[in-house]
Amino acid sequence: MENATIDVKGTKRVHVSCPHDCPDGCSMSVTVDQKSGKAVRVEGDKTHPVTQGFLCGKVNSYLEYVYNDRRVLYPHRRIGPKGPDAGWERITWDEALDEIAHRLKTIIDIDGAEAVLPFSYSGTMGMTGFLGMGQRFFNRMGACRLERTICTAAGAAAEQYTFGRVGDANIENLPKMDVILLWGTNIVSTGVHAMPFLEQARKNGAQIIAIDPRVTRTTEFADWHLAPKPGTDAALALGMMKLIVDKGLHDEGFLNRNTVGWDQFVDERLHEYSLKKVALITGLEESDILRLADLYASTKNSFIRCNWGIQRHENGGAMMRAIKLLPTVTGATGGDGGVCVSTGGELRVFNEDRFFRSELLKGRNPRVFNMIQLGDALNKADPKVKALFVWNADPANCVPDTKAARQGLSRSDLFTVVHDTFYTDSALYADILLPADTALERMDILAGYGAYYYGLSMPAIDKVGESLDNSEMFRRLAEKMGYTEGCFSQTDEEMIEEIIDPEFNPLFEGVTLDLLKQQGWAKGAVDSPRRKGINS
Repeated sequence: MENATIDVKGTKRVHVSCPHDCPDGCSMSVTVDQKSGKAVRVEGDKTHPVTQGFLCGKVNSYLEYVYNDRRVLYPHRRIGPKGPDAGWERITWDEALDEIAHRLKTIIDIDGAEAVLPFSYSGTMGMTGFLGMGQRFFNRMGACRLERTICTAAGAAAEQYTFGRVGDANIENLPKMDVILLWGTNIVSTGVHAMPFLEQARKNGAQIIAIDPRVTRTTEFADWHLAPKPGTDAALALGMMKLIVDKGLHDEGFLNRNTVGWDQFVDERLHEYSLKKVALITGLEESDILRLADLYASTKNSFIRCNWGIQRHENGGAMMRAIKLLPTVTGATGGDGGVCVSTGGELRVFNEDRFFRSELLKGRNPRVFNMIQLGDALNKADPKVKALFVWNADPANCVPDTKAARQGLSRSDLFTVVHDTFYTDSALYADILLPADTALERMDILAGYGAYYYGLSMPAIDKVGESLDNSEMFRRLAEKMGYTEGCFSQTDEEMIEEIIDPEFNPLFEGVTLDLLKQQGWAKGAVDSPRRKGINS
């Protein structure tokens, strides 16, 4: 499995991909001392077109995360009360899995499989570790389903409702742009790997406009800052479109060829957004709105970079739809520009029904809980949730209304399992706590959602303590539960090979596991004629 470059100094370098929930999808080079087996350095991959040899501050210190005294290294059973005063008794993996299997089987026998609620999110963005074996496991069980809507659900729904499943604009095209709108993003602070492309665009003469109610490092970086009232972005975008249409600056031919309902949209919606009305709604000067519309419509080489804050409003989906329509009105969507908002992650699309083994449900349609309403699920559901299985997440710390969530987690009749790398807030409520590994200890395939590169993680070091990755943990638990289906014995390599399916997602064209092993990353086939979208 190992693919590494050996150094004469007694070290080896291994390809690892950053596992964090971040658009960049960075490629890392991990140096390992062969004598001790310990990782001694983590660096950005100099060959990766986006990482470009440097990492963010968080990942630069990743070794402090891997070799940390506060890591969970062994399975534990809680002793004492749930919560901050919890104590722990070390047990073996067999003891832990036997107890989990026994408790789950008992709950299923008495209350049914829908009394079990899995809870996970983006603790790792590896495509096998994110859900993978865990989704198969809970499909086989028939457990409750979890709606994972805490982040970009509004924007993703708006995007698919308006465009279908198509790709975002590519940050690598920023240097080609004449006009760049940084709309609701503090990219200077949070998009370090987009900045080289943005700075090159500025050198090439691009005008950069920041649209944000706040003053940030990005608004200071921009050539011009517009500060609309929070939540009024849809009105601003619609007002810009009306001005563009009124002046005849829209691309009528492009719209007629590629849209449905354009005339209806103009007649029924745009006429409502006069310059005066939009200025009143947004709090912006009429002259600034007019200038922005003229500037944006002056070129098809335009690029809008959004982030997630916009969609976390009551009208978030509507705002995202309006902004995404702007490049369609000017025809920029048909070129190298458009909108980059990273809501869906086209690169991460694979055959989920097949990979998650949806047939294991055998026609069952389990009840569904929304992750942002975990408190209600644990405190108010009827029939009750009797077991909670947490991995890749820390719900006691991150869901809305953590007070209600912690109240539910404190229930004496709730059996809770947590698989994590650290003693998180959620871990303190676990009945059984299982040790999870880090990105340096496992194999997985990753895909960024802000650029178009796949990455491979190879295990650079042995597992620290008795930690296990998500897939192996669920493999072992499936065996204890008596789940004998062949999918539970698939290796990591076999799972990755199944994900790499160019017939399902043309971005995988030319991507192979061998290529990923060789260089650590591979570019998605963005120019494939089979890729869905305007240019297909």
